[in-house]
Amino acid sequence: MKTAYSFVVLRYVHDVMTGEFVNIGVALYAPAASILDKANRWLGRVMNLQDAPDTFRLHLLLGEPSLERLRPAHTKAENILHKMPGDPVFVRENEAKDFSESLAAEMAAHDESA
Repeated sequence: MKTAYSFVVLRYVHDVMTGEFVNIGVALYAPAASILDKANRWLGRVMNLQDAPDTFRLHLLLGEPSLERLRPAHTKAENILHKMPGDPVFVRENEAKDFSESLAAEMAAHDESA
């Protein structure tokens, strides 16, 4: 069954001149039935990454459902995401601004030390 959803890939560009980048997250909106499918897919993708030789830290931006009838599906999807390996960081929608500022400072400090 196909369900429409919207998403945006969150990308960190290390060096604009070389075009190096890393996709660091995805912001996703989907109806209730679809959000559970998406959570299961993301769990599967991250499970495949757990044996990768590269070290990574996953940050997930979690928004609250705009409709109360979507709350049960949202809770189930979040429970699925909490099964991800590698100690992912869950950032609540109301924490997004502080998180982005913290991440920007961390990346600037890394660039200065390189």
